[in-house]
Amino acid sequence: ANYILSGVNVGQNSNADILNVGGSISPIQDLTVSLDYYKFWLDEKLVAQDNQQMSQGTAATPSNITAANYYMKADDDLGFEVDLALNYDYTEDVKMGLSAGYFSPGDAFGGATGAQENAETAVQVLATLDVAF
Repeated sequence: ANYILSGVNVGQNSNADILNVGGSISPIQDLTVSLDYYKFWLDEKLVAQDNQQMSQGTAATPSNITAANYYMKADDDLGFEVDLALNYDYTEDVKMGLSAGYFSPGDAFGGATGAQENAETAVQVLATLDVAF
């Protein structure tokens, strides 16, 4: 989210607010479980009316994405994300992790109907193995 909303804006104001609430616990030795909730919204709407096409080359539409892919609604709700992570310290030099993330787009991504709909959820699961030499 930080990359999407501020990493490609070439120094411009990202217009985005991000609320993060999270925590972690260690239920057993060497295992850490963490949960994070993110809420994303805009200070100002990206488009003036529903089903309006985004302009290519703006901070919200990087040059490597075609503007034809982005129809937005006149709303400031970008959605929310929930991340769950498990990290296990197997040894001093070996650490394993498993994380899952879920993003639900907000009303701003409703876009045009049919083929231009932008409001699909996203899910990602990652496994990591860190070995220090």
